[in-house]
Amino acid sequence: MMRSINLQPIYQNFPGCNAYTDDSFTGILHEKCYWSDAEYFKLDNALYALAQAYKDESQCPRELVGCLMRIFSFVIMSINCHYDPNDLYQIENLDNEQLRIRKERFQQVFEGVFLNNMLPVNYFEYQCSTEK
Repeated sequence: MMRSINLQPIYQNFPGCNAYTDDSFTGILHEKCYWSDAEYFKLDNALYALAQAYKDESQCPRELVGCLMRIFSFVIMSINCHYDPNDLYQIENLDNEQLRIRKERFQQVFEGVFLNNMLPVNYFEYQCSTEK
């Protein structure tokens, strides 16, 4: 059963979806080599809402899991390319330490969705500027 949550920020970040946009977090990361905190936190908030909506279920719908896996794979691949001295791809607006703390949150939020074990929003060093 599909829950009444806003999945648009997830679908906007999935290139295989009609809702995908180059102005999404993954679109900006790919097209501009830029980590947009504002766009990341739209995705992050949607992931927390998704985890809350499905916290009592054994699984999310397969099509949604597929979207999440592709988003996760793409971002991790981009981060790995950034760190590879033989790759020309660089996330231009972050130094390695700034990227490390963003990767930590990104990875643990996605793992939390898949494992049904979300860490508190304020657990992470990387915070949305509007979070307390």
